[in-house]
Amino acid sequence: LYLTMREFLIGHALPEASANSVAVGLVADNLDLACAIAEKEAIERASQQIDMMLSEAYTVRQRTRERTGQPFYDMARHSQLAYPPGFPEVLKVRLNGLQAGHLRVYEDFTQIPHFFSQIGGNNNAAAAAAAGVSGGNVASAEAKFSATQCLEQFAVILGDMDRIIVAAGASAALAQLPAQHEACLCARDILVLAARSPSPDDTAMDFAQALIGHLYRAETRLGIELYVLLLARMCEVSARAAKEVTSWLAFADDERKFNVAATVALINEGLVSIDDEDGQLSRLVDAGRPTAVSFAVRLVRKALVGGAVAADSRAFARTLQSLARLAQAGRAPAAVTQLLADVHATQTPAPEAAAAAPTPAVAAVAAAAAATAAPVAIPAVAQTPALAEETASYQNILHNWTRVCEHPAAGDAELATLVQQLLQQTPLQEPHVEAAFFRACVDAAVAAYAPAAQAGRATPRDGRQTADALVRLVVYLTRLGVGGSLQPMRMFLSSVALAVVQSHSAAPEAFGGQQRAFFRLLCGLLSELHAAHRAEEPWCTDEVFGGVIALLGETLQMLEPAFVPGFAFVWLMLASHRFFLPRLVERPEGWPVAAGLLEAQLRFLEPFIAAGRITPALKLLYRGTVCVVLVVLHDFPEFLASYALRLCDAVPAGCVQLRNLLLSAYPRSMRLPEPLTPNLKIDLLPDIARSPDIPFAYKAALEPSGLADALDAFLQTQQPADFAAGVVERLRVGEDAVPDEAARYSTAAVNAFVLHAVVRITQTGDEAARDAMQRAALDMFRELLGLAEPECRYLVISAIANQLRFPSSHTYLCSRMVLALFAKSDEAVRECIARVLVERILVNRPFPWGLLVTLIELLRNPFYAFWSHDFTRASPQIADILTAVAKSIHLSDGSAQQPQSQQQ
Repeated sequence: LYLTMREFLIGHALPEASANSVAVGLVADNLDLACAIAEKEAIERASQQIDMMLSEAYTVRQRTRERTGQPFYDMARHSQLAYPPGFPEVLKVRLNGLQAGHLRVYEDFTQIPHFFSQIGGNNNAAAAAAAGVSGGNVASAEAKFSATQCLEQFAVILGDMDRIIVAAGASAALAQLPAQHEACLCARDILVLAARSPSPDDTAMDFAQALIGHLYRAETRLGIELYVLLLARMCEVSARAAKEVTSWLAFADDERKFNVAATVALINEGLVSIDDEDGQLSRLVDAGRPTAVSFAVRLVRKALVGGAVAADSRAFARTLQSLARLAQAGRAPAAVTQLLADVHATQTPAPEAAAAAPTPAVAAVAAAAAATAAPVAIPAVAQTPALAEETASYQNILHNWTRVCEHPAAGDAELATLVQQLLQQTPLQEPHVEAAFFRACVDAAVAAYAPAAQAGRATPRDGRQTADALVRLVVYLTRLGVGGSLQPMRMFLSSVALAVVQSHSAAPEAFGGQQRAFFRLLCGLLSELHAAHRAEEPWCTDEVFGGVIALLGETLQMLEPAFVPGFAFVWLMLASHRFFLPRLVERPEGWPVAAGLLEAQLRFLEPFIAAGRITPALKLLYRGTVCVVLVVLHDFPEFLASYALRLCDAVPAGCVQLRNLLLSAYPRSMRLPEPLTPNLKIDLLPDIARSPDIPFAYKAALEPSGLADALDAFLQTQQPADFAAGVVERLRVGEDAVPDEAARYSTAAVNAFVLHAVVRITQTGDEAARDAMQRAALDMFRELLGLAEPECRYLVISAIANQLRFPSSHTYLCSRMVLALFAKSDEAVRECIARVLVERILVNRPFPWGLLVTLIELLRNPFYAFWSHDFTRASPQIADILTAVAKSIHLSDGSAQQPQSQQQ
């Protein structure tokens, strides 16, 4: 090829030196193509010659099949076959035709790289695999294989892996192999192959299907470990493959899955959950399938008795219940009875006598749950011997109940029967008995965490078991309607709140180690109720679930961070819990409680932020608060739109971003116009005549000073003339209530004063009277801002700016008021207005719609001559900030450049 190209180029007047280099380049670029053409031609010619040579053999075999219907055997030729010493047995010809080993020779031959580019690509892939490529992370420069090529090479690699696994022996384990072992290299090649597929989802699905088949045929430990590991990696490559694989492994009715070693490996790898396997096995055992019963016995024995699976005592509880029912019916083989005895001996090493039960099943469960281990030592909550003995008896009841709940054979019916027994023995219907019982049980649950907390263990198992058992007891008492449907819940939550307050006040420095127990109790209660409500259990109706949510909201209000500072982080986690907050705010009936919780959190942060005491813990708490508000803004904007003004009373002055989040909320049914629309007329918008919902009592902040009635009289009569001067004094906080470096004006009173003026004006039906009130309010605010100190002036303008939200009558009125005050006031007021508006744009989005509309009008409209005022050029930094704001809201080029030209 090179000589032909060289002679061709020289013949076309190309210099010899250039012809050599060009010919070399052309040959290098087209070598694969030339080889492919030559190979194709050679194959076609060879095929014709082979067909001619074998035509007689074809005819003989065809006639034999037509005559006898059986394959053709040439016994004479077969008897003359001679194999060299050491010839593989798998490759020897058999009378029953070609086997998989024979066909694999031809398949392997087709995978031999024929061209230099293929050889280089294979070396690169091998190098990448040897370097430890896993999880599909391959450089983007690698060439992609076609889907067919991937499957073909996968079949070859998988065949090699089978051979290597068989050669490794039954005792080999993956952890014992060196990194460069052949089996490891094959596994890495499969991962590289999956990563280089043009369709990772389809390839992962195909690979996973083949791996599952090999897994359940594997007979060695190494094979099972390798196939499970590769199956897990395929699930990481493709979410679709993960969904299909886990679904099939968990729910498919296929007896191939009755492989104990494979199932244990799948559970330990996380591809099969114990709960799913437990439920599936329980159904199969109840159906009476002998193979399922045998598999269940072997799996549970290996997992629980043999400790092959890391699980607690609740693992395979439903399967054990099904096996126990089978044993009671007399239909269980001896292996089932022996398994139940071994599990009982493993989990309860020394049983003790339990209370008599009305039914044999309950008695058996209670007896099996009893143990000789002494109850956890609980600090006494009573002073007299009689009360101390009563408390100890209540705690002993909880201790025994915990052991019963942990027993695998303890089903719903057995637990309900035990609770009925408890009610017969203990009069929990009486409020004082119920209060003492729950207080003793809460103390026991908290004390169960104490040994682990002192030892430095993060997750005490005994503490979790006791807390979860107490929660289940409360749920069962609620199901049975003890003392009213919600009385157990109410008493339990009151006991928890009392324990939190007393523990915090008694030892604040040691309270941190007890928070985990309180969180487990309250969070566990939410989880149990949510599960019951989602399962549509008859007792957990919408009314009951909503009532418990309301009770928990009241409990959190009693434990707000201002009262129990050490509980602040747990309090925020509970208040924002996914089973609590969405349920609380999904209906307007829960909005006041939700608003009270958010307000309590903001008021707790306010003094620390105002004083500048920002510690790392406070930063974390503030970030958590912002995240909660952001989630509420996204999921429940109607709630936040209704209570944003109330929450702004508690927002610290410097938290501009948080205030913007609150004020940016608007109803989902509303579509906000683009604020940058040229010549936007907000007075023509359909929503501009509607007043926003104000569901809270905002006038409460004005009652001590009597400003509400005085403001009503002034808006009606415009008298007295010095009303503005009196307002400044009434908004001031009393001298004896003002600590050093604290605000001298009440933010809540200022916000309520402005809001009341806006509400009174917008609710006036008569247009003439409304216009008169607007003029009176504008004159009053202009005079008030002129007389007020800088702090009071800033608060009043901020209160007006808080009304600049979504399109409404409040937004329209306050936007006009801000623009009018800027046009008619002195330079100090104009500078304060600019500061309030601009500082709310300098933070991250979102921005309130009304704020943007007002600021754009102020900057764009030449009537206000914003850029001509001295404060825009007070310093280069301020000029740069204003220029950046003008550019951020996409002003025209002339307007945006105006501050720069004035600065020059």
